[in-house]
Amino acid sequence: MKFLIGFLLYSFTFNFVYAAEGSLVEVVVKLSPVGSYTAKTSQVQGSVKTNGGKVMASNVRVQTKTLKTGIPLRDKHTQERLLADRFPEIILVSGEGESGKGKGIIKIKGIEKPVSGHYKVDGQMLKAAFKLSIKQFGIENVKYLGVGVKDDVEIKVQLPIASH
Repeated sequence: MKFLIGFLLYSFTFNFVYAAEGSLVEVVVKLSPVGSYTAKTSQVQGSVKTNGGKVMASNVRVQTKTLKTGIPLRDKHTQERLLADRFPEIILVSGEGESGKGKGIIKIKGIEKPVSGHYKVDGQMLKAAFKLSIKQFGIENVKYLGVGVKDDVEIKVQLPIASH
């Protein structure tokens, strides 16, 4: 009993976050004049449910500060633009799909916007991709040392399919 209470206290004290095994989010950012980079995290909370030929997900969460590009200064700039201290999570509020096409609502910086894209089921994993405009979330004129970020980014998501 003491162990259970201790574990619960430890979990709440250190913001224990369950990440679904095999989950992955990648944000592909194109640069101007040329180039690109990818911000990634495997710290994704949530899963997909199926019902017949339909797929559904809700409340899928990514801790903003877990997105990593491989360059600490770029990570810092990304977190600043996403206002990670004020909005610590990016949330897929809801999503649904059928026959490989899906739509949903994503929340970034407290702003909810619709998104649409495509997906495929690969075993017990759903792999989805969609594009969004960062301007819709108040992210504009991103430049550093003459290199800018293009408006459209691609989001790639891999989530486990929950067993019934």
